[in-house]
Amino acid sequence: MDIGLIKTAYRELLGHSDFVREAEPELIMDNIPAVEAYTEGGKDSGTLSGTYLYHLSKTCSLLSPNDRVLDLGCGSGILLSMIAQLNPQCQFLGVDLSLPMLEKAKKISNDKGLFNISFREEDICQLSTIKDNSIDVLCSSMALHHLPDLHHLNETFKQISRVLKPGGSLYINDFGKLKKEKSIDYFVSRSGLEQNSILAKDYYYSLKAAFSIEEFKKVVSDNLSSDFKVFSTPISPVSVVITNGKKKKNNSLDNSISKMYQRLPKDRKSDFNQLKLFLRISGLNF
Repeated sequence: MDIGLIKTAYRELLGHSDFVREAEPELIMDNIPAVEAYTEGGKDSGTLSGTYLYHLSKTCSLLSPNDRVLDLGCGSGILLSMIAQLNPQCQFLGVDLSLPMLEKAKKISNDKGLFNISFREEDICQLSTIKDNSIDVLCSSMALHHLPDLHHLNETFKQISRVLKPGGSLYINDFGKLKKEKSIDYFVSRSGLEQNSILAKDYYYSLKAAFSIEEFKKVVSDNLSSDFKVFSTPISPVSVVITNGKKKKNNSLDNSISKMYQRLPKDRKSDFNQLKLFLRISGLNF
């Protein structure tokens, strides 16, 4: 039994917030070692691989052939490239403000020999090069907490509403704001990341920069229809998903994802299963 988790749940359930949100020190990840560390973490057996596979499976389940897919804040593109490789009949565009991240993303997709994916420098609060009602599926993974404030978060959701086709699908995952700094320390300590490593520090600052569930719910209700819901891990909302998703059955794709799951190290399978369980408890069932 994880006593630390019980204490954290108790703090989050009964306590009041003891810190205010702090924007990340670097709003754009231009630091080359950080880019490399983040990319390594998402590889097949990397620290982030279980979490990546869970969100990959959910995103893939929304796709149909010939869909145009937009990834906001694509970073190094490792997750988007994995999704594109599994869905060759779709067209993918990843946008980000970090040029080093975009260069890494292009290299990863080129190394995989992908022809259905491209990357572009773009501000997700503006999406100035994306036409109205032009996107079938919009996704974003761990990008929104990089925004400086609630105004920019709201502007991003205005753009999501503008570019998404009527009836289009959305899948966003990010961190949620915790109440207590001790809770942040707990989640960083149990992440399996080496203490003081680039990824551990980034995880800490990301949790400090996370928006609250209430803030996410407000920008969603202000800009999108009631079909779009906000889900989070119960009690400690460390993981948040925003979606209107309904699974589209694809046995071949399901089999491919199952094989990817079997290749995960034991600890990363545990990450996948815990995230699946906790988000299912919150009502995310597709």
